[in-house]
Amino acid sequence: MTHTNIHAFTGRKDIPTLVLVDLQREYVCEHRPLGLETAPEAVRNCKRLLNCARREKIPVAFMRWQQGTNIFNRSGDFSDWIDGLKPTASDMVFERQWPSCYASSEFSTMMQSARSGSVIIAGFTGAVACLSTILDGVPNQHSFVFVDDASASHGHNGKSEVEVQKLTSFFISIFAKTMTTSEVLAEFSSAPQVHLSRKESYHVVR
Repeated sequence: MTHTNIHAFTGRKDIPTLVLVDLQREYVCEHRPLGLETAPEAVRNCKRLLNCARREKIPVAFMRWQQGTNIFNRSGDFSDWIDGLKPTASDMVFERQWPSCYASSEFSTMMQSARSGSVIIAGFTGAVACLSTILDGVPNQHSFVFVDDASASHGHNGKSEVEVQKLTSFFISIFAKTMTTSEVLAEFSSAPQVHLSRKESYHVVR
């Protein structure tokens, strides 16, 4: 475990934060237990979001699921980041052992203290991690935007991955705004530049 500074956000209230959830190899490997057939499109769109966020200097937070089982084991290859979707030293990185990102106390602290606008959330899986995170944010009045085509969900109870993802987007739309990647990129392009300070730091597991 190492300790990494998280930059506090200053300036205008409408600066977004991009949160990328569980972009781990487990989901893109066809023969793995949690492999998703619909993962490739979500990965492509997450890369588009990340590239634009870096270009526009929008803060990026990576969330990763880590636990002691065979799936998402810290020492296992399949819990590692997907190629092209790896954090840099300037990004925030969080880990947790339960579906919601708020299961990470550091993430919760960041959400409470970061003076930012909407949180743009994408990644795996929409029906579990993204939905539970958004629902946990509601009582705290945290504003989320869910990027539907930069996420994917497992099939369930006879419904396909595509069907579950559509249902997930519908339920999320009750509590948060849903957008496509192209719609978010258009807003990124007009977002204000981010001014960073190092006044606050939190412990983050890498």
